[in-house]
Amino acid sequence: KTVTLDGVVPTISDVKLWPTRVSGGGTFTLSFKVSEALKGDPVVTFGNGAEPDVAMTKTTAETGYDYTYAGTAPVSGSVPFYTVTVSVTDVAENQGTFSPVTVEIDNVPPDLAGLEVAPLGAKLSDTVRVVLSANETLAGPPAMTAHSGANVITFVPVDTTAGRVSYSYTHVVTGATALGVYTIDPFTLADEASNAKQVTPVPAVTFSVDSSVPVVTNVTSDKAKYSRVSGYDVVTVRLDCSEDVGAGLSVRVGGALATCGALQA
Repeated sequence: KTVTLDGVVPTISDVKLWPTRVSGGGTFTLSFKVSEALKGDPVVTFGNGAEPDVAMTKTTAETGYDYTYAGTAPVSGSVPFYTVTVSVTDVAENQGTFSPVTVEIDNVPPDLAGLEVAPLGAKLSDTVRVVLSANETLAGPPAMTAHSGANVITFVPVDTTAGRVSYSYTHVVTGATALGVYTIDPFTLADEASNAKQVTPVPAVTFSVDSSVPVVTNVTSDKAKYSRVSGYDVVTVRLDCSEDVGAGLSVRVGGALATCGALQA
């Protein structure tokens, strides 16, 4: 009669955990392969060292030496990082215990760390850029809009990749962009664990848009002819502007730059 002695502890490999970050009440899955036949199913638990360990459940019948287990995240916990432990026993009762991965159970929604817009005064063809920063990685860029009365600007995210703490948005001012002072609207931040929070920027973040080109009309001169030789002739030019142009008004008479004598509203 032959007796086989087995003193080799079974091992696990090809460990996969998804997702690695989950909110309370959410589920996560662990798959792995064992090195040999087992006496029974592996015992899989997860715990944070502060509360009792929680058992994971086998979700599908094993295929060969492959196993898949699922766990449900607790809705509260003093420590967010939970270590997953796998115990396996072969038919010779050699036992191996492994802690190959850690799952983060995140029950706290993200918050706003910063919100900036530039330029604060945008004109036609300018690109208005908004930069949002959060206190943790997000599931993606939240929808970003701004309003001025009934007029709304919808910003386009530069990057939609998940897992970033900062996102940039742009909007190009065109002739269709209504004039006004715009305020960034409330938006929803969602982290990679699906925790979400609506955020209203305080203080309000505002910027102005002037998309119209000033128009000059009613140009008149007090003289039809004037002398450039004498050096004493003064030509008075009057004109109307469609809006306040301030120091942006430049008038030339016969190639010479005219001096602005008076501005009237």
